[in-house]
Amino acid sequence: MGSRNRLRGAVGAAFATVAVAATLAGAQPASAAPAYYSVGEYDNCNSGYTCLWYSNAKQGAGVGFYNDAWNFATIPSSYTFINNQSGSGQNRTSGSNVTKLYNTAGGSGTARCLRAGQYDSDFQNDSFYHVASALVWASSCGSVTVFR
Repeated sequence: MGSRNRLRGAVGAAFATVAVAATLAGAQPASAAPAYYSVGEYDNCNSGYTCLWYSNAKQGAGVGFYNDAWNFATIPSSYTFINNQSGSGQNRTSGSNVTKLYNTAGGSGTARCLRAGQYDSDFQNDSFYHVASALVWASSCGSVTVFR
């Protein structure tokens, strides 16, 4: 009986060690891309992001978006300056990833679409200058007008 208890104790200790190791491994934060970042004048947009600049041709400050932003007025305050203020944009994703920009928070109203890899240097050409209030990722532009 004594050896059986020792065996149970050893097996229990092994399971406890595995459980603690798994807990510690799970506690490590996964490195994830930030949802937003600041883009400077004439900067290139980071791969995997859609970036919007204040003015045409990447002039002025801008914001890089990694996720949906359904209401630019509610994103972190250091980035809200882009609300209704974008003049150019670039989608630095690949494949069929598109981003739809909407003039109304919540993803409604007039919309324009940036395809994967697309850069539009002047939103005025598409009558979308300084009106974007939401950015939504999608798999296709659907019926939304594509930027030129």
